[in-house]
Amino acid sequence: MLTIPFELFGFADMMEKEPGYVIAISTFGLFIPFFIFAILQKIPPLRTFSNIILGTLGLSLFPNLIALMSLFALNIKGIHAFFICIIIMLGCFFFILFNYHQLADYINSPLPGHDPEITDRKRSKKSRKIN
Repeated sequence: MLTIPFELFGFADMMEKEPGYVIAISTFGLFIPFFIFAILQKIPPLRTFSNIILGTLGLSLFPNLIALMSLFALNIKGIHAFFICIIIMLGCFFFILFNYHQLADYINSPLPGHDPEITDRKRSKKSRKIN
């Protein structure tokens, strides 16, 4: 069988020796890119791209944590957990990418029972007399 040897600067060895690092990186390592893309969201040409990346990071945080904790409890190797983490993130990325407009409309729409024009109006004189 033909294999391509690579070390990824010791990253693969680290995952094999201590699979708990994969959980830590996949959970807490997402906060750094999250803050970077939150800043890039303020730039209008990069807004859509950063929204897709932020949605991917936010959506994949808890499934990654749950899946990797269960794999850690089952004593699965770290490299397998890493690839499962990548698959979960790719699935979340493609979900956000293909449903971006529907998700943006849903997030930007007001709540169904909340009508600010009606609730912010002053009460009429008739309703004041009744109360």
